[in-house]
Amino acid sequence: GHDALENLAAAARSFGDNSPELFATVESLAGVTETLAENDEDVTQFMESLAEVSEDLAGESDELEAALEAIARADLARQFRGELIRAGDPPYEAARRVWNGAIDRRPALVARCTGVADVRAAVRFARERQLVVAVRGGGHNVGGTATCDGGIVIDLAPMKGLRVDPVTRTAQAQPGLLWGEVDRDTQAFGLATPGGIVTHTGIGGLT
Repeated sequence: GHDALENLAAAARSFGDNSPELFATVESLAGVTETLAENDEDVTQFMESLAEVSEDLAGESDELEAALEAIARADLARQFRGELIRAGDPPYEAARRVWNGAIDRRPALVARCTGVADVRAAVRFARERQLVVAVRGGGHNVGGTATCDGGIVIDLAPMKGLRVDPVTRTAQAQPGLLWGEVDRDTQAFGLATPGGIVTHTGIGGLT
């Protein structure tokens, strides 16, 4: 026990120059080591107590992390007009599904965006937590790139705004639209736009 504590103290001292607080802690540890070295039984008891304290701190750390994450989600919810769906929520199973039924991934959060501000809020939330991000348009990619495990799906499906200008023969379309929805409105003006031939593919491609 004494040798292990001495080795720990020596290793920790190597970092002491970069942190006065760490150096002070190491000095205290070294003092405790010298005091306990004369009695191996005391060393054993000390190490057992230290392990118990570490376990308690780990539990508190997990609780703190969960609390901070809940606060972060609440902050996102205040900025978000669309729907935020987590595992256990009634819409979750449907929200995580994509066209290829063989893909079975479980994102931590599905953010169904209603506009640009929602997209920005979801991207910022993911970036700050270094989450994996998947972007879903029509969910039609055979490889399942529109979903992920443990990350966030930025679901653009609710964004279906479409404005057709028959004079300039142009259209402005939001990314949640499917080709069948675009064709229906453009054809009302005798117009068509090149794109996929499958009506339920998103206009953003196989996302």
